[in-house]
Amino acid sequence: RQHDVGVDAWDFRPVTFAAIQARRRRG
Repeated sequence: RQHDVGVDAWDFRPVTFAAIQARRRRG
């Protein structure tokens, strides 16, 4: 259930999602 955990974390932490997108843009 790794996929479920990842999706749950993203939905539960919108800040993380934004941070990942920002990092991807910079990376």
